[in-house]
Amino acid sequence: MPQQLTTGGIRDPFLPRLLTSIRQANEIDLAVAFVKSSGLALLFSALSDAILIRGARLRVLTSDYLDVTDPPALRRLLLLAERGAEVRLFEAGNHSFHLKAYICVRSHWGQTLWGAAFIGSSNISRTALTDGLEWNFRVDHPENLTDPAASHFREIRDEFQILFDHSNAHTLDHAWIDAYEVRRRVQRLPLAHVWDEPEEPRPQPSPVQVEALPALEATRLAGYTRGLAVMATGLGKTYLAAFDSERLQARCVLFVAHREEILLQAEASFQQVCPSARIGWYAGGRKDEADLLFASIQTLGRAEHLALFGPAHFDYVVVDEFHHAAAPIYRRLLQHFRPRFLLGLTATPERTDQSDIMSL
Repeated sequence: MPQQLTTGGIRDPFLPRLLTSIRQANEIDLAVAFVKSSGLALLFSALSDAILIRGARLRVLTSDYLDVTDPPALRRLLLLAERGAEVRLFEAGNHSFHLKAYICVRSHWGQTLWGAAFIGSSNISRTALTDGLEWNFRVDHPENLTDPAASHFREIRDEFQILFDHSNAHTLDHAWIDAYEVRRRVQRLPLAHVWDEPEEPRPQPSPVQVEALPALEATRLAGYTRGLAVMATGLGKTYLAAFDSERLQARCVLFVAHREEILLQAEASFQQVCPSARIGWYAGGRKDEADLLFASIQTLGRAEHLALFGPAHFDYVVVDEFHHAAAPIYRRLLQHFRPRFLLGLTATPERTDQSDIMSL
């Protein structure tokens, strides 16, 4: 039988046990009073993979209790929502909302095959998940349904559903976070410092990016409005684009790619560099308005969609895998937009058909 009590600290941190359960589950329910960006960073990849790779159902319920949850964490939760998660915010008001519950289930055709629920003291913060002294008790779903623990597990799931459907629990969106940022900054409660934890540190440019950023700036100073960054895979082309758009103080950024996984990875990178920005999606049936818009070339490259945007709508445009740019659908997009700067990204600038992408 798995160890039922996790006591935290260096000897028994909660994070490894939680990640092991998340990676086995295809139904994941999280209900925590506070989410800090430092803690969410430790879980984000596992939760994202659960949705995108295993098709898991993920539901997250957090709160504005004592204004401890930080806005960058809420905006990163919206990235999980874009991947298919249901994220709700419990407006505490005069309520105390202080629960911490992590429920992981593997089911098939509606039947629970395995389950583990952790109930205890860990919120989603780096300290609570790693070296903090936090007690979390595990309740398993047993194969023997006559076992009393089976009723305990069902009770936990039922109570989560009640809270998730509560009238105070609202679907999280950018408008709510915008208002929360203002309210939290102005009316921050005096007790909130008790749970303060440094937010996830902002990424810093790597040595390769440090070398590339002044070169891009020199390109603009020379009068060019387009540039091409050729970097091997893994050297951080997307982060380079995020850092450069920030240096240009771009108000509205468009990132274009032809594969959904590229867009999802780019979203996460830009969000870390620009944690307060509104991030949106323009692909398939999604047509968001956002500071950072991530678009499928198959959708935005069509004439009827391009017509919805003025040529100067975006200050900064990024076209990933620019070696595809000679294709007609890319040419249409490149001819339409006239941003302050357009950056092409590629690891393989030489096309097999010898098209001269430099001329674009």
